[in-house]
Amino acid sequence: MRRATIVGNVVNSEGVFTVSGAVDAGGTGVIRIGGVAGVIRFGADRFVADYPNLRCGFRRAVGFRIG
Repeated sequence: MRRATIVGNVVNSEGVFTVSGAVDAGGTGVIRIGGVAGVIRFGADRFVADYPNLRCGFRRAVGFRIG
């Protein structure tokens, strides 16, 4: 099964955190944000990432394709 690589940064009020991971052909994958791991799902023009935050508990990020 083909996998795509995720590489980038997340910027929030606590700083800049490295993001890495991989997504399978179905749009589901695992990501690492700083020192924690989470699940990411892509579909059409958006993604949803669920991951723990060591200070705040469960977090969800939603993003949309631009361009």
